[in-house]
Amino acid sequence: MIIFYILITCIIAFTINFILKGKPDIIDDEKVLIIGASSGIGKYVALEYAARNANIILAARRTELLEKVKKECLALDKTKVVEIIKCDITNEDDLIAVVEKVKKDFGQLNTVIVNAGVINILSFDDLLNNDKGIKGKDSESSKVIDKIFKINTYGPIYAAKYFIPLLKETKGRFVVVSSLAALISAPTRALYSASKHALMGFFNSLRMEIADTGVSITLVCPGSVSDTGLRVSAIDKITDNTTPVTTEEEKPKKEKKSLFSFLKITPKQCAKAIVEASDWRVKEVVIPGVYKVAVLLNSLAPSLIEMGAKLKYHFKK
Repeated sequence: MIIFYILITCIIAFTINFILKGKPDIIDDEKVLIIGASSGIGKYVALEYAARNANIILAARRTELLEKVKKECLALDKTKVVEIIKCDITNEDDLIAVVEKVKKDFGQLNTVIVNAGVINILSFDDLLNNDKGIKGKDSESSKVIDKIFKINTYGPIYAAKYFIPLLKETKGRFVVVSSLAALISAPTRALYSASKHALMGFFNSLRMEIADTGVSITLVCPGSVSDTGLRVSAIDKITDNTTPVTTEEEKPKKEKKSLFSFLKITPKQCAKAIVEASDWRVKEVVIPGVYKVAVLLNSLAPSLIEMGAKLKYHFKK
């Protein structure tokens, strides 16, 4: 019976979405800002826009990596305008500098892609009670909590503060790369999931508040993405000099294959979905699409999804 209701709900949701979807809004000579463009998903988003002759500003903390991405974009021989600027999304002075560069180089802005974040891999209990690195006895665990919210939640909100006013002038698009963890919680991801839930809550409300301005807000929720260095740069794995995963140079270690490995997507696949979602001004996109069923089941049969989440993350408690 549950399967029947799920099927009917999916059919109704698909039909309504199809009717309301409209047409893609593809802009000639599009002016795009990508925050977190130095590697992984952000890099491939830059290449997607470069391939269709957009004017691009690449922003991230490590300019040496941005230079490499810029060269790859120009090598496509489709776009001639690719600028770079150093930017820490949690630093408001950096964001102000990006605003000034946008005004100077482009005059206006059509699209902003926010793609910066960090992850944690310890359960909250283990974060507070382990003898390797982060110890609850001192301030290190508090630093982890502060940093994950500062980068994952406050950073994109700061970006909205400075770039939404520019987008109002062009009725532009503001796209935030969130996570499936914002919709479905999982063990060992308590802090990460909380930061993404807060992010989703803010932007879902903001979308309604500014609907009359013509600015669209898109939230992209990928599941597992391969080759991003996400686990390598886990914020509770190291205590100093932690940088957002989008600027991580270290190549990710090969992870053991699991039952859920087939659900992983590549950064390139994710980037294509992000650009398409921006074109269509979609409110929320879950990738790969099969996870939409999991999101629905999380409401109808949460215990089943919890069981699957524990299995995926090898959590046996």
